[in-house]
Amino acid sequence: SSTGPISRIFTEANNTGGIGGNIEINTGQLSATGGGEVSARVANLGARSGDLTITGQQMTIRGVSPGGVRSTVAIAHGASTGQGGTVTVNVANINLNDQGQILARTTSNGNAGNIVINSNNLTMAGESTIRSAAERFSGNGGNIAIATQTLNLRSGAQITTSTLAAGNAGNLRIQAQDIFLTGIGNTNPTSLTANVASPTATGSGGKLIIDSQRLTLNDGAQISTGTFGLGHGSDANITAHESIAINGTGKNPAGKTFFSGIFTQTDATGQGNSGNLTLETGRLTITDGGVISVGTIGAGQGGTLTINAREQITVTGLGEQLPSGISSRTRTEANAGAVTINTDRLNVSDRATITVETLGTGNAGNLQVNARLVQLENQGSITAATRSGQGGNVNITANQLNVRDRGTVTVESLGTGNAGNLNIRARLIQLEKQGTITAATTSGQGGNINLNALHIILLFDSEISTTAGTANQPGDGGNITINAATVTGLFNSDIVANSFRGRGGRIVINAEAIFGLKFRLQRTPENDITAFSLFSPELNGEVILNTPGIDPTQALIDIPVVESPEVVQQVCGLRPGTEPGSGLRFQGRGIPENPADGLGVGMVSLLPVVMPEGGDAPMERPRQRPLSPHTINPNPRPLIAQGWGRNAQGQLVLTAEAPTPPQFLLSAVHCGQP
Repeated sequence: SSTGPISRIFTEANNTGGIGGNIEINTGQLSATGGGEVSARVANLGARSGDLTITGQQMTIRGVSPGGVRSTVAIAHGASTGQGGTVTVNVANINLNDQGQILARTTSNGNAGNIVINSNNLTMAGESTIRSAAERFSGNGGNIAIATQTLNLRSGAQITTSTLAAGNAGNLRIQAQDIFLTGIGNTNPTSLTANVASPTATGSGGKLIIDSQRLTLNDGAQISTGTFGLGHGSDANITAHESIAINGTGKNPAGKTFFSGIFTQTDATGQGNSGNLTLETGRLTITDGGVISVGTIGAGQGGTLTINAREQITVTGLGEQLPSGISSRTRTEANAGAVTINTDRLNVSDRATITVETLGTGNAGNLQVNARLVQLENQGSITAATRSGQGGNVNITANQLNVRDRGTVTVESLGTGNAGNLNIRARLIQLEKQGTITAATTSGQGGNINLNALHIILLFDSEISTTAGTANQPGDGGNITINAATVTGLFNSDIVANSFRGRGGRIVINAEAIFGLKFRLQRTPENDITAFSLFSPELNGEVILNTPGIDPTQALIDIPVVESPEVVQQVCGLRPGTEPGSGLRFQGRGIPENPADGLGVGMVSLLPVVMPEGGDAPMERPRQRPLSPHTINPNPRPLIAQGWGRNAQGQLVLTAEAPTPPQFLLSAVHCGQP
């Protein structure tokens, strides 16, 4: 007809306390099209619907009737306090298209039924849905459990559990080898969701659990949990043992842009707290505007985000409006949640970002990164930002941190709030080509930077800085504390803790050696360490450099020229046509074993070395580096010595016998060989 389903298979429990009949369908192929329906319903108090079981090879649910009724397989509750039955679909290949749906819902105080699907391939398109909903009163939504080899959703298809009332939403659990979500429908993105879906809903969202080998989201597709109401949002636990790929953005026909991503969020109307998000995978790739985000734009607190990627995380590129990213945000007085990232390799590039921030009065969450290798390049960034709330801290623990090509690690305040602190612990921290580690504030207090590393290297206009008052406003510069074996700055690289109208910060460097960098009162084209106030010299900060005070080049000593009438005795005979030389001449500089002391040697003497005729002589390599520069008579005779030492006058001499057992042996010298 024009107003209802064309055909139906259904049972209905109408009697009070009654139980509806079960429906079992065993077939090779089942099709429900053009508004067709297979359902088990409850329409009376205390009644319980029957179960609906479909077994077969192929099932198709597609289309709507001329009157707009969707093709449906359903368990439905009406005016009842009873329980919904279970929809079980054991079909090898399932296809939902053109708004076809599998549905379990309650519009009463009774609980909705569950949906259980087992298949080899489940394909959904054209805004088709699998949905469990608690729509009215206190009834709880049912659970959805899907087990399949391949789950493929596109063109606005959705699998969702939700509550719009006092009842709690059901859980959504999916097990699959491969999950593909792609694109946008006429209104909404292709998605997997578990939500508190109404501003008046007091029920909480159910859990979203995904266990797969590979998970791919493209062109605006999304996985999300959230709350639009008073109830708390759902937790999401997503495992993709091999890989997760999140790529690109998409637009609906009205021009609204959606970002491919995984989200937990408290919406603007939400009073409840957002759920937590946990991801476990081998490789995580986020490109071209893809996003992973937790946050709140309502009164509820933002959830936490934990990412464990066994091999690597790559975040790169821009979408149509925003960069690819991992984030925790708050835009209200509510606090944002923390972000923890554990991986072997983290690469953030091409303007992509990892951020914790507050754009309201709430406090930002902290960011913890644990990785063997962290690389930020081509304006890739790790950031903690605030406007009026307290900025979050950034903590990085790595074997190696590379920041290059205008990449940055930053804690900053863009308003009156105080910036957070930046703490990095690594074996090697290397900045190059305008790479920066910064703690900056517009008018609040600058954040502090604490670096603990074996080696810190700054090259080609790179910078470590804490700057206050970047908008020419008051605010004191933050402090920089560096503990390292060596700190090197070359090619106009700086360490600064300056301020515009407030007090300059404090820089403390504890290092075995500092190369290239020098303390200066103002910045120059050289490699500077500064802590000044542009407002007044009286507000200049403090620079403390704690080093042993040893510069290897300062301990070099001049070795006087020695003209020796006696030369080391020739072991091998002269080559035919050669003449005896007149002596050996040395001049140059040597480095003492203790850089704080000189050698204490006034001259170098050469004593004769006697070798048996035709013998070979091993040579001990001196422990000191070879004297350099040195000049030798242009026609020398070959010389061989076995060792060196000091005579009674403290002079350095060559000896015929090694004074100590050889530490390093060179190849024997053979007479007559070049």
